[in-house]
Amino acid sequence: PRALTPQALVSTLRRDVDRADLTTKEFAAKLLNTLAVNEIQSAKSENWLGGLKLSSNDPVIPETEEVSVSPSNLQSFSECGLKWFIEKSGGRDGDSTAQLLGIAIHSLAAMLKSEPSLTYDELATRLENGWQLIDGNKGWVRDYQFKIALEKLAKFYKWHSENKSKRTLFAVEADFEKVIGRALFNGSVDRVEIDDEGRVYIVDLKTGAPDITKKKAEEHKQLAGYQLAVYEEAFTEKSPGNQSAGAELLFLGTDTKSASAKPQPVKDHESIKAEVVAAADAMSANEFIATVNDRCRTCSVKGICPIQPQGRSVIDQ
Repeated sequence: PRALTPQALVSTLRRDVDRADLTTKEFAAKLLNTLAVNEIQSAKSENWLGGLKLSSNDPVIPETEEVSVSPSNLQSFSECGLKWFIEKSGGRDGDSTAQLLGIAIHSLAAMLKSEPSLTYDELATRLENGWQLIDGNKGWVRDYQFKIALEKLAKFYKWHSENKSKRTLFAVEADFEKVIGRALFNGSVDRVEIDDEGRVYIVDLKTGAPDITKKKAEEHKQLAGYQLAVYEEAFTEKSPGNQSAGAELLFLGTDTKSASAKPQPVKDHESIKAEVVAAADAMSANEFIATVNDRCRTCSVKGICPIQPQGRSVIDQ
């Protein structure tokens, strides 16, 4: 039997009001009213989910204001507008060990610009010295996680050493910002490189396992956004030029001894620009659509997603 609590009783009576015969409906309605009069808060209809109208139907950002759009947001919004909005509004956990490791690897990778003579062993020592800030585990769990981190660092260092003969490293962690329509287009690029023809090539480091195919990388919104930053000469420091040679995602969390590169060819300037303008309008709208995609299985906010069993409302029919 159901537990004898006010909430359980109210739930039963609400069900009877909605589904029972006329006599039972009337009895349930009268009893709910009696409970509400006696300050049982869950019995008051104004507290029921779905009982109130929306507090506002206005856009989340007025049409006269700028909308911040980054390449990473451009990608996540294209995958699922609702997930993007929930996470952007604070509905996500704090940084995990994996995320902190990603920050550390990015920082170590950036050091090779200012200190090009650094060896892998020196980078590994710096990672070890800061490991206690990244991973709070102890014993074999800590040792295993550190081993994985060293493997990722080794893959990057090997790739970096081999890549020096292909392109020249121009900048790391390069910030950019440009107003495009309503969009305040901004972000930061992991690596800005220059090829033999003087064109700009963008590399985005990913410390996780490859989670997209080469085909999908060719249409990746985040990479396309980085190419737009090149076209628009949006970098806040010295500009590398406005001719793009393409971009790539460099995955370090592979099962092999080498990093995995997923390249993107040169994209059309005006088409990317139009996507950013459209995204600014969509990101400032008054509703956001949940979309089924490849990342639903590991989505961190599916507990409040209306198209997932875990997040579906109890009043859905």
